[in-house]
Order: sequence, then C-alpha cells, then structure tokens
Amino acid sequence: MRNHSEMVLKTVHSLIKMVIWGQSTDRVRATWRITVPLLIGLVVFVLSFVFGSMLAIPQGRAQVVPFLVTPIVVYVVVRYTAQSLDKRPLRAYGFTLTRRWWLQAGGGVFLGVLIMLITFFISYWMGSVTVGEAEQLIGTVSLLWLALFCLGFIGVAFWEELVFRGVFIVNGIEGVSNRGHSQATAALIALIGSVAVFALLHIPGGVDQGHSPWLIAMWTASLGLLTGLAYLLTGELALPMGLHFAINFIPINVIGLSPTATMEGVPTIVSIESASTGFAAPMVGLPITVANLIGCIVIVAWFYWWQEESVTQIE
Repeated sequence: MRNHSEMVLKTVHSLIKMVIWGQSTDRVRATWRITVPLLIGLVVFVLSFVFGSMLAIPQGRAQVVPFLVTPIVVYVVVRYTAQSLDKRPLRAYGFTLTRRWWLQAGGGVFLGVLIMLITFFISYWMGSVTVGEAEQLIGTVSLLWLALFCLGFIGVAFWEELVFRGVFIVNGIEGVSNRGHSQATAALIALIGSVAVFALLHIPGGVDQGHSPWLIAMWTASLGLLTGLAYLLTGELALPMGLHFAINFIPINVIGLSPTATMEGVPTIVSIESASTGFAAPMVGLPITVANLIGCIVIVAWFYWWQEESVTQIE
C-alpha cells in the first residue's frame, strides 16, 4: 500500500511538473509566463475599476483609477516574473530606452494622430459624423482631469503593450519555436495569438456599453495587429506604445469621436456629433478598422524603406 501511494504521488508530481515546467528550457512553460502577468493585470484592472466606481466622482472620471493603478502593479509583477520565471531582463521585452527608442515612441504618437484623422474622414464620408455640430469645449475642460486622462492613457498603453506584445510575443515565439517550428512561423503564430486574446478580452467591456461583440472584436483585432506588427518589425515597445496612446487619447479627450467621450465627467476639447454604435460608427466600426489597417501598411512600408536606406548607407 505504501509503495502504491508513493507511486501515485510521484505520478502526480511528474504530471504537475510536465504541465508547469518546460523540459527544453528548464523554466516555467511559456504559457504560464504569459498567463501570470496577463491574469494579474486583468484582475487588478477590474478591482480598481470597481473601486473607482465607488468614489464620489462621475462615472467617466472613475476610469482614471484603473488607468493609473494597473500599470504600476503590472510593472512590479512583470519585473519580478521576468527575473524569476522568464530568466531575462525587463529590457528584453523592448525597453532599451535609447534616444532611438524615444524617437520611435514619438513616431508612434504621430502615426496614431494620422490614423485618427483617417478615421474621421472615413466617418465623415460614411455620414457618421457631423462637422457642423462640433462644439469647442476647451474653455470649460478641466486641465487637471485632462492631464490625468493623458497620464492614464500613457499607463494603459504601457501595461497593455508590455503584456500583450512584449511578454506575449517574446514568450510565444520561444514556446512555438521550441516545438520545432521556424522563427518566422513562430512569430506569425505568436502574433495571431496576441491579436486574438487582445480582441477577445476587450469584447465584454464593449458589449457592456451596448456595442456589437463582432464589431468590438473586429476593431480591437485591427489595433492588436497594428501594434503587433510595429513590435515585431522594430523589436521595441516604443512604437506600439506611442500608437496605442494616441489611438486612445485623441478620440476620447481631443476630438470626441469615441462613445467614451460622451460619458459624464470625461474631458474632451472638441465634441463632435457622431454615431456611437453600428457598422459606420467611427471608433467601434469600419472607419477605425480601415484606418488601423492602413496604418499597418504604412508601418511595413516604412520598415522596409528604412532597412534599404540603412543598407545603402552602409555600402
């Protein structure tokens, strides 16, 4: 009986080790290295959102609480998991913080603004925005809350790109390539996985605001593809973070294209009359999706042009 119990315990131990521990890398499996920071980030975001909703402030402003709290917690968690589970420095995810890194971040913001302009013009062409009813609110906007939203969206771009692009794609490529696939195939699978998970996790919030889950999945997948390509081609988080920040901040706090801009307490410099739901809606429908896909083409074209220019200069 004792030998039988020991054999069972050894079998259970072996199974647990097989599920959790990677045999080829002598580390926790890539799946868990991705899942742990992702789950912690989501739990912290939800809990801090619930806490913010309990405060005596308008619902729109309550969003700032998770925007500011989650990136701090995620940074601490990823810094720990990078060393203990991943066995790699934090900069390996794309945080070199060189002069070139900051230039790429600025380039991401610039391209994000262009994508928002394309979104606006497509929406105008489709009749889902009305320029004549635009209302300039800059004189009544609280500069404090505008600054807090700006800082909050920097935080959102930081933690979502760190987890969904940095941690996810780096470990995804490693995990898939360890199964015998080429680096190119592994990168493609990791990108598709990152895009899919990113889109799926954004569906509940969109549905809660009354939007179609299919439209939410469509446009968030296009954003995930945009920032994922930016990450794979540059190897840095700067360009994806700059893009993510601009595509959040501009339509909510600058030109009011997003439905979130109409929430009580959200500071918006210019409020534009636009459709909030449906296929033609600027930020949850075809306009933002098409604009993001155009952004993907621009990023790929720029990358290969820059590569050719660099080779020419070396020669």
